[in-house]
Amino acid sequence: RLTDVTGVQTCALPICPHRCVFCSQEEITREPSGSVSPEAVSERIEAFLRFKGENRGEVQVSFYGGNFLGLPSGEIRRLLAAASRYVRAGSVDGLRFSTRPDTATPDRLDLLAEFPVAAVELGVQSMDDGVLAESRRGHTAADTRRAVAGLQSLGLSVGLQMMVGLPGEDRKSVV
Repeated sequence: RLTDVTGVQTCALPICPHRCVFCSQEEITREPSGSVSPEAVSERIEAFLRFKGENRGEVQVSFYGGNFLGLPSGEIRRLLAAASRYVRAGSVDGLRFSTRPDTATPDRLDLLAEFPVAAVELGVQSMDDGVLAESRRGHTAADTRRAVAGLQSLGLSVGLQMMVGLPGEDRKSVV
């Protein structure tokens, strides 16, 4: 059972070409546009581990609030490497991040092989292509199916973030 997650905010604005009807990462997080440095990742993890102490349960480092696989590949590697050293040291159990289905492409998934990623949260929002188009998501239900298959083929746990009440949605499109 996952009891603790130390989160590192990554902002979607510079790495996401879409402006969904519901998205404003800077407004939601009160964080400026841009990504976090590997040094900031280490600082956040160490502060969390000090705060929680030895009896903390399972801990995963989470990169959230953005399109993680949309970052430049070098940045993905730097951030995962910074967090991975805590997994190797035994103070953290694994890594997780959130991303868009259309960025979970084979070349991006290949980047994950050398890191102890345990789970990926996909910002799917809907499996209805009409709703996705009206919401300006920039991906389709087929992109989601491909992403889930690719992530599961790596042995990763996959969670799907869904939203109800999006433009064009009705009872039929939710099912």
